[in-house]
Amino acid sequence: MGIGLSNFNVLKTKRILEVARIIPAVNQVEIHPYLPQRELFEFSSKHGILLMAHQPLGGRPVQVVRGHPDEPFPTEDRKIIDVAVGCGISPAQACLSWAVQRGIPVVPKSVQEAHMQQNLQLKRLPGDLFNVIDQLSSERGPIRFLDPRRHLGFNIFDEENDQPAANSAPWD
Repeated sequence: MGIGLSNFNVLKTKRILEVARIIPAVNQVEIHPYLPQRELFEFSSKHGILLMAHQPLGGRPVQVVRGHPDEPFPTEDRKIIDVAVGCGISPAQACLSWAVQRGIPVVPKSVQEAHMQQNLQLKRLPGDLFNVIDQLSSERGPIRFLDPRRHLGFNIFDEENDQPAANSAPWD
């Protein structure tokens, strides 16, 4: 028997681990080159929880939960495009290859058959090109494309304060 989490940060995962009788098997979170979630990856690995990337290309969440609507997606980043060209793959394949090479399974969303096929054809990136992608969040600062705080009324990703503080949501 196993349970899974979605969008749990380190603080919320610690809280679950304090009370859970069954350790979560997986936590599906936003991970892409602009938001590598290194601390959460390290914490999860230490506790035997598989971190899985949803929106591994940056995604296009619905407007109500879209953070940074004016930021370009990682697949449009000049450095990622250059890595992709150098490896003979698409920018999406470069992003997915980067995540898989880190040991993170990915769940890319596509309705186009050609993209689905492409998403299965990943390559191991040479170390120097892997590092180009791996350093993007350090250069730019982290960018989260999924941000439901306006919709929920609190920040589910806050690492300082466990929100909501009560066992209820603003709409209860």
